[in-house]
Amino acid sequence: MHPNDTWIANLRALVEAHLPPGAKTKAAGYEAVAAATGINKDYIYQLCTGKKRKMGLDAADKIRRAFAYGRDPSWLEQPPEPVNPSKDPAEPAARLSVAQNVIHLFPTVVAPTIGWGEIKVESVPKSFTLVLRDGALGDDFPRGAVGYFEKYEPGVVEPIEGKGVLFVDREGAPFVRLYEVQRGSTWRAVAAAKGYAPMDSEQDGLTLLAVMLGGFWRPPTR
Repeated sequence: MHPNDTWIANLRALVEAHLPPGAKTKAAGYEAVAAATGINKDYIYQLCTGKKRKMGLDAADKIRRAFAYGRDPSWLEQPPEPVNPSKDPAEPAARLSVAQNVIHLFPTVVAPTIGWGEIKVESVPKSFTLVLRDGALGDDFPRGAVGYFEKYEPGVVEPIEGKGVLFVDREGAPFVRLYEVQRGSTWRAVAAAKGYAPMDSEQDGLTLLAVMLGGFWRPPTR
């Protein structure tokens, strides 16, 4: 299959994954992918419907980078995998696992955006977005990227090894880092980028607040 064909096939899969249950049109999918990538939604529509047959290199690069989290660097050149996480809402653990490994599941529901000063242990929203304030998660999610989080609930919304989590330390300072399982019930918070010291759940008194399901980075406009 020609790279252009796989690019468009993956784009169509992204649009499908953003559709709310029972959607009669793909409008929500076009809008969600456009918001995540900064690409004009009409251009996305034309590619998905065959009215435009070739995707530009710039558009392909924006899609690749916006949905790169947890993927192989060449994911856009690979045939898309069929995923429908809304089929069985009775299995939240399975849904979470899928969502953390398929970044294109950035939610189509509206979630409030909170500021870092609003993060409190006793009042974590069920779902929310947060603008990352440092580069600890590496190139996939640099400073300024938007992360989507769901409140940590034991047995329902659990962290996954190597994926993002929001937590506070003993002093109540919030951080977003990657979750690393240790012995027993202890865990470490580590960074994907250099220059950030790891933190230990026991030694640093960490309290897990939310699990990062995905997000996007939109290059700044000029």
